[in-house]
Amino acid sequence: MNQEWNSGTWVNYFLYTTSYNENNNITQDLLQVWNEDSSIWENYSLYLYEYDENGNNINYLKQDWDFNSSIWVNVWLHTGQYDSSNLLVEDLLQNWNINNWENANQTKYVYDENENQIEQLIKIWNASDWMNSSRHKYVYDDKNNNTEYYYEYWDEDNSLWITWYRDIYTYDEANNQTGYLSEDWDNGNSVWINYEQAFFTYDEQGFILTELYQNWNEDLSQWVNSTQYNYTITPITDVQQSISASEIGFELKQNYPNPFNPTTIINYSISANDENLTSAKNVNLSIFDFLGRQVITLVNKQQNPGNYEIVFDASQFSTGIYFYKLDFDQKSIVKKMILIK
Repeated sequence: MNQEWNSGTWVNYFLYTTSYNENNNITQDLLQVWNEDSSIWENYSLYLYEYDENGNNINYLKQDWDFNSSIWVNVWLHTGQYDSSNLLVEDLLQNWNINNWENANQTKYVYDENENQIEQLIKIWNASDWMNSSRHKYVYDDKNNNTEYYYEYWDEDNSLWITWYRDIYTYDEANNQTGYLSEDWDNGNSVWINYEQAFFTYDEQGFILTELYQNWNEDLSQWVNSTQYNYTITPITDVQQSISASEIGFELKQNYPNPFNPTTIINYSISANDENLTSAKNVNLSIFDFLGRQVITLVNKQQNPGNYEIVFDASQFSTGIYFYKLDFDQKSIVKKMILIK
């Protein structure tokens, strides 16, 4: 439940209610808004999930509440297909039009032998056929760190892929990201042009200490400081017992870079120390906008204990504050991130 402080009291704003099945998979997310005049919660949006026998999310349906007719109305439907390793290989987005579903977007995923996503191909529906729209490519090092990202768009007139920009990521020996470089592709001159770069430092325990962001100034032909964050790690001494990730079963880390444009990386881990967490359980990682509306689900499937990394591409979203929520074993963690375009 979200409340806002107003004139010395907390005022209801919106309420999320989540339902699970016997396998701890989310089956329903209900968003309700507070009606101040009637002092009741009113339906607003409903998200319904359906799974296969392996716990993979095969249908993800959004409905909005029709206040005039007092019924739920279809909005869009995601249909997922998975390979034998339970990796998502195709996602079909359809929009509801009066009485039937109409194709909108089709996304296909390709993975390497380590199950890292190396390509994401997006097509849009053009009345009667699928047309190429954009393509995302990922490169990894021998530690499965994402070291390069390329964004390409389809040139329909010339029937070829055009590279738009790329991000290059660097890491230290502890696999902490130490920085990134964003470059735009100058197709006319066939050269990469600097756009933005960042540097991160950490302490011996892996806690981030500094973030420095710089933009490329073309007129000066040099990097210009943009934003800097300095962090101080203060040990907690007045709590007798702390709760570790292994005790709650999972951990969600702050995305990086943050703020970001348009991609950011979200890391989370599932502990194997708890005897109840030695087998796969359903994990849901979703993105919400500032109003609490779920805008996309990044992960919704059974996962074994381990460390996971997800690249969130927000190309289709506008500038603003977003929240990402990790649901696992009937517990949740929520963190904030900022998209700046």
